[in-house]
Amino acid sequence: MSAKIFASLGKGISYPFKHLGQWLLLTIVFIAAAAAVAGAVTSLAAGNAALGIILFVVSILIDLFIYGTAVKLYGRKEKIFSLLGNVGRGFQLLVITLIYQIITVIVTIIASIAGGAALVGLDKLATITAGPDAIWGIIAGFGLWAVLILILAIFFSIFMMPAVVNFAVQGKFGAAFHFKEIFAMIGQAKWYKILLGILVLFVATIILCVIIGLIVGLLSLIPVAGTIIGAVIGLILVVGLFFVATVFWAEMFNPENQ
Repeated sequence: MSAKIFASLGKGISYPFKHLGQWLLLTIVFIAAAAAVAGAVTSLAAGNAALGIILFVVSILIDLFIYGTAVKLYGRKEKIFSLLGNVGRGFQLLVITLIYQIITVIVTIIASIAGGAALVGLDKLATITAGPDAIWGIIAGFGLWAVLILILAIFFSIFMMPAVVNFAVQGKFGAAFHFKEIFAMIGQAKWYKILLGILVLFVATIILCVIIGLIVGLLSLIPVAGTIIGAVIGLILVVGLFFVATVFWAEMFNPENQ
């Protein structure tokens, strides 16, 4: 195991505790995003299309602001909040991610279409032609698609993450496609360490989510107040995971973190 990976993970975990103001403010932003989505769905369901569309657009802008905050963290910036700046950077990050993961996205769409077609004919396949074995065949097919999508996402992330960090550090959209610099970053960080970093961060996130779930579950045992407190603490801790992941990658490609 690489010491750099665990050093980066340690800095990611400690970051929100060292920047409590940022943590609190971003939690409020996450709450606003969730409220906008809930309001949009409620308004559309109630037949108020105009308000629903407005709230939906607001939720997108808030999400872009959050993505922009991630860019600032990837770039190791001290000031991570800027209203219009974050929205613009967030949109650029979204485009960069889609470009690097375009093959993964296409395969996901194909899998969704194939899965939808399979589900439509599932009852007929199971009862008329192939019997119960058809169900297991379709489930196995879903599993193969999921594994393929996961492999593609991880493979392209090896190139995407240094590209995103390079974009964040330089502050230029084109920096995400300066392949000479990106391959140099991969060479410095080592591609297998990047892959290992993806796996370590994934496992760490699962462990932290389990811990968060246990905390929220225990608090929910307290009638009414416990449920509310648990939900608030759970959200705060989930936002903390956002800091962990972004700072982790910033440090992985930080030349000073050797």
